[in-house]
Amino acid sequence: MVVPPDALDPDVLIPILRDADGRFRRAYGATGRCAYLVRPDGYVGYRQAPIDTARLVAHLGATFA
Repeated sequence: MVVPPDALDPDVLIPILRDADGRFRRAYGATGRCAYLVRPDGYVGYRQAPIDTARLVAHLGATFA
């Protein structure tokens, strides 16, 4: 999970990276509360704004079923 440098620590079980210099935000055009799934080759596999947990979980279930 990539979060802004001033974000509170989310209560999640995945690694958290702080976008201290804004590089991720600039590269992907991230604004506000949004979710991106970035493939290992750097392409965006899924984008969502605002975040809808149920839709995100459904996408992951369909992708990795």
